[in-house]
Amino acid sequence: MAAPMAQARIRLVEEDPFAAFFARHFAFVWRSLRHLGVDLDDADDLAQEVFLIAHRRGSGLVEPARGWLFAVARGVAANERRRLRRARRRESALRVERAFAPPLLPSERAEALMSLRRLLAELPEEQALALLLADLEGLGGPEIAEALGLPVATVYSRIRLARARLESLVQASGKGRP
Repeated sequence: MAAPMAQARIRLVEEDPFAAFFARHFAFVWRSLRHLGVDLDDADDLAQEVFLIAHRRGSGLVEPARGWLFAVARGVAANERRRLRRARRRESALRVERAFAPPLLPSERAEALMSLRRLLAELPEEQALALLLADLEGLGGPEIAEALGLPVATVYSRIRLARARLESLVQASGKGRP
C-alpha cells in the first residue's frame, strides 16, 4: 500500500490536469534544458519557469506537447545565456572601471587617463569608438548604431569584442608590473 503522502500526490495529479501534465513532462523538459547547456544548478528553476509559461499560455496542455515544450525550453535557456553574458559583461566593465577609477591626485588622474588612451589605441578604431560611446558617453546600442551608421547587432558585437580585448590588455599590463 502506498504511503499517505504518495497517495495525496497521486490524488493531486489525478484531480489537477496541469499537475498531471507537469508530472508527465518534467523529466523531458529538465533533460532538454541540460542538452541546451543549462547548468545543473539552474535546471530545476528553469524547468519550473518553462511550466509557468505553459500554465500561463494554457495551449501547452494539449498533447502531444513535447515539441512545444522544447521550443519554450529553448527560449528559456537562451534567455538564461543572455542573462549570464550580461552579468559577465557588467562584471568585466566593473573590473575595468576599478582599474581606471579616478585617483584623488590630479597627476594620478592624468596618468590613468593616459594609460586608458594608450590601451584604447591598441583596439581597432571601430571597436574603440563603439566602446567609448557606450561606456564613457552612456549611449545605448540603437543610438550608437544610428551615430555610426551600423546595424545594432554589429554595434553590440564591437562593444563585446572591445571589452574583451581591453580586459586582456589590462590583465597583460598588470602581469608585467612587480
